[in-house]
Amino acid sequence: MSTLAQLHARPGFLFRRAGQLVAHIAEQETAKIGLSAPQHVCLIALHRCSAQGAAFQR
Repeated sequence: MSTLAQLHARPGFLFRRAGQLVAHIAEQETAKIGLSAPQHVCLIALHRCSAQGAAFQR
């Protein structure tokens, strides 16, 4: 097995590559609605925080 093939077979490399692919897909999908992936994450966090805040106010 070549050195490059050994590198590509390592779990750490595979996890990093999977993360890169997920980030790329997220960027493509959020761009469709005019947001960046980080902006989308912030909106989700705000939504979840406001839902939790409403639950605590009851």
